[in-house]
Formats: sequence, C-alpha cells, structure tokens
Amino acid sequence: MDAAGVEYAARLQALQADKNLYNRLKYFIHDLAVFGKDEGARLRLLQDPTANFYMSSVYFSPEQACALLSFRGREGLTLEQALQSTIARKLQQARDGSTTSFELCTSHDLAPVLKDYFGVSKDVLVEAANKGLYNKFAKEQREEQRKKPGKEQRKKPGKGQKQRNPKE
Repeated sequence: MDAAGVEYAARLQALQADKNLYNRLKYFIHDLAVFGKDEGARLRLLQDPTANFYMSSVYFSPEQACALLSFRGREGLTLEQALQSTIARKLQQARDGSTTSFELCTSHDLAPVLKDYFGVSKDVLVEAANKGLYNKFAKEQREEQRKKPGKEQRKKPGKGQKQRNPKE
C-alpha cells in the first residue's frame, strides 16, 4: 500500500471509530440506495431540500456533513468533489446522447460513491444488528416528524365511524 493508501486507511479507521456517526452514515447510504422503493427513506432524504447531497440534520449535524463532504478518498478527491464529478459525468452523458436520463439517481449515482468512499459493504444492513439499529433510527425519525409543529395529524376513523369528507 502506498502512502496515500495508508493515509486513507487511517482516516477511514478514525471515521469508523465514531460508531454513532458511522452508523448514521450507513443509514444515509441505505436510504439513498432504497429511495425509489421505500417511502420512509424518501421522506427522510427530501425533508430538507436545501441540504447538500441530501445530507440533512436527519442524518448529520452541519459539522458532520461538512467533515464528510471534505473526507478525502483513495484518489485524493474530497467526497464533495467526487459527487460533483459524478453529476458532471451524468450531464455530459446526457449531452452526448449516451443516456436518455437527465436525472441524478440516488441509488445508482450517489449511493455507490458513498459506499466506496467510506468502505460500506453493499449488504451492510443484512446483518441483524445493523437492521435493528436502522429500524430504531427510522422509527425515531417518524416520531420526530409527528412532533413537528404545522404537521396536522390525520386520524383514521374508529370502528363504526364515517370518514369525514374534506369537501363537506
């Protein structure tokens, strides 16, 4: 392993030592990967439309998001530079006609870059412990959303009660 590889491994090991941050990073990557088929993941990712690359307070503090975007990968690029490069490549492919999709796909474009940068295996949530922690995280986020002011709670009618028609 060359010097750059040794430095990358040390940075990655230091990041992984912060279990809370590394778990949240795994949840974030998982949500990116299942964006199209998991409504909860989609709602979490879209909660803050101003967040860079979906890195909102749902997953990270502003300082954590900044540190992750500044994280240097094996090639020396920061994560932010690598993601911007992915976007530029996608746009160039669309201009060249080599793809008909102009959309950036969270599961096919963003998640793989993050998995590679942070050494997260493809099936990280298959492990029972990770799955349990992820489910707890998702439940906590649902509860947080319910507590937010301005979010009207919709209640299902009880047995024998008629559903109210909003047009009435």
